Amino acid sequence: MKWIVPLLLASSACAAPPGGGVAAPPAAPEDVLYAQNLLASPGFEKGGFEKDRTKGWGVSLENGMEAKIESDAPGRPTKPFEGRKALHVFVKDPPKYSTKDLQGGWDAFAKGANGGKGPPRADVAQFVRVKPGARYALRLRWRASGLYDSAAPGPDRGLVDAVVRCDWYDESLRYMHGQAMTLPREVVKLPADSEEWATWAFPNYAPGAKLPYPKGKNLPFSAPGGAGYCRVFVRFTSQRPKAKPEIWLDQFEFVEIPPGVDPAQLVQPNAAAPAKPAAAQPAKPAAPGAQPAKPDAAAKPAAPGAAPATEAKEGGILKFRDLAGVEFHPYLALAGWKGSATREGPDPGAPAGSFSYRAGDVRIRASAAFETAPDGSLRASWRFTPEAEANLAMLGVVLHLPAASFKGGSVRFDGTAVELPQEPREKPWYYSGNASAVSVRGPDGGELFSFDFDAPARLALQDNRFWKGSVYELRILPPGPSPYPAGVELPFSLSLRGAAKP
Repeated sequence: MKWIVPLLLASSACAAPPGGGVAAPPAAPEDVLYAQNLLASPGFEKGGFEKDRTKGWGVSLENGMEAKIESDAPGRPTKPFEGRKALHVFVKDPPKYSTKDLQGGWDAFAKGANGGKGPPRADVAQFVRVKPGARYALRLRWRASGLYDSAAPGPDRGLVDAVVRCDWYDESLRYMHGQAMTLPREVVKLPADSEEWATWAFPNYAPGAKLPYPKGKNLPFSAPGGAGYCRVFVRFTSQRPKAKPEIWLDQFEFVEIPPGVDPAQLVQPNAAAPAKPAAAQPAKPAAPGAQPAKPDAAAKPAAPGAAPATEAKEGGILKFRDLAGVEFHPYLALAGWKGSATREGPDPGAPAGSFSYRAGDVRIRASAAFETAPDGSLRASWRFTPEAEANLAMLGVVLHLPAASFKGGSVRFDGTAVELPQEPREKPWYYSGNASAVSVRGPDGGELFSFDFDAPARLALQDNRFWKGSVYELRILPPGPSPYPAGVELPFSLSLRGAAKP
């Protein structure tokens, strides 16, 4: 699933404009948050369930439903969406119904499971601190098998579904009101051993998406006056006899939408219209005595050029010599987008290219290396190692493109062209998605340089002029856990090339 709308995402970036000032809201979506994820253990990486649901996930199970936080391991048929763990909820003991219940009215059927005790049900919930009047967005990843809906009397009657709720509570944890959406049964009916995951988000402005509410009603969650908590809540219920459906949940995100950001703003890439086939022309007869024409030589594909001229600067910065102001540099954003980590010098005797960052009380050792590869490209590599567990909004690399030189140009993500605005917009301008290769073009349409990754990377492009900056900023977001564990090296590399040559 590829998103091209400013929504909510995880492990992402919020960069302050050059020269300081107010931090810019991060771009969105496919893997970028508006702000800090407010949930504890959003991907269940800490394991276990909490009795106090204000401290993490709590689970209640009824009538034959089971829930386990399972880890990725060799030989397992399933893999988490992200990290090592995911929540697995499944029916261990299917509900039993009498023949009368199966053949009678729906109300009697719904109440008749297990002799009136009720059907298998699991409630997964966590209470999150909120601010009255603030707007919030929710996203989660899920896959399921056995989702079902049939009201027709008979042995196959039943309903299997999952409902997501955002319930508001006051400071004393007294219920106020809530909003519920059923996960779309027509979207995900994946077998239990599938490694595919679906994304569910609210609000959901993805092009062509089926909205859980009528058009115009798909609004962000808004905390009412007096609200102190939101209960992020998923209920999985199985009313189908003899069936053992299951659902997997991973990587929840619940974030505050910054003031002034319009969740419905849409940034669509400029896709070229398909070329019309030329009308076929009748072949002309050959002139008497003419020699048969030689077949045309096959067109040679464009070859990547040698790496552009660059120079390494202190702190892992890679500067372009012939493109003023263009540079890659590491960027570590503090939790909650409250500024960036402070860069420090290397340890005495550390290898060349070493440096470090200070994020609160946590020191993060880093290094950078830039080497010419056999194909002429420049291999740029960065490595980060937190000395203690680090709760960061972003750990990655950004590319700055001066707006004065690049306005009217474009950036291509795996061939998808995104034009850079000529003038600052009245609202924040974003583009985000995943790509294996990026090409940067000037206002004349000519390619200036390109780079690619060993595996698809999360990318977020925004116009910093809205926040009084002077660059278009492209964030490169290598995948990483949240929070970042102590002592675990997080490497990231890209291959940089000059303009393609015909």
